[in-house]
Amino acid sequence: YAAAWCPRLFWSADLLVSFATGYVTSDLHVERRLHLTAKHFFKRWFLCDAALVTSDWSSSVFPGMRLICLARLVRLIRHTRRMYVLLQRAKARLYHEVTRLAIDIMLLVLILFWMAHMFGCWWFFMGRWEEAADTGETWLSDGTYSGVGSSYEYLTALHWSVTQFTPASMEVAPRCSAERLYNVIVIFVSFFVGSTVVATLTAMMTQYRLQVGEAMRKMRQLQAF
Repeated sequence: YAAAWCPRLFWSADLLVSFATGYVTSDLHVERRLHLTAKHFFKRWFLCDAALVTSDWSSSVFPGMRLICLARLVRLIRHTRRMYVLLQRAKARLYHEVTRLAIDIMLLVLILFWMAHMFGCWWFFMGRWEEAADTGETWLSDGTYSGVGSSYEYLTALHWSVTQFTPASMEVAPRCSAERLYNVIVIFVSFFVGSTVVATLTAMMTQYRLQVGEAMRKMRQLQAF
């Protein structure tokens, strides 16, 4: 019960607070005057946020009603971008390269987990959508995974999603054309994402080692002097 009402109250309060949230103008000035911040929010994100809050409260009256699911995704992307900017600003204030490297690695891990979560959610949805299966079966239709509960189904879908990024194996396999097509798309996306992550980590570690080596060289020169 609390898990359902707390998000509604939080996003409703966030909608009101957003009217007074400052923003950066084109001349790099932080604007905090209420009438301007409210006007700025109303022009940019008010409709999306209001639609999301309305959808949440409507779902409390009509449990099966989800009016604007796309608004949730847009809201998630918006706040993800905001968190990324805040982390970059916090990283710029740090002087220890190890801490900066740890933050960058943490961001990569979070991005990978978010992608695995999204791929797993769609895989879970396709397993439940038996009407679209041309073979009449999905990976959930035989009851092997669906008989335990939604939590186990989601964890199985998440496990399947994670294995697409790695050489690990998984007993879950596509049972219809839609699932197989989705599996192929995920494999291609995972291949490029995985390659990018490995290359990024390699570049980070190489840069860190060069910086450490340069610091040690300067320290030896200072000691020799």
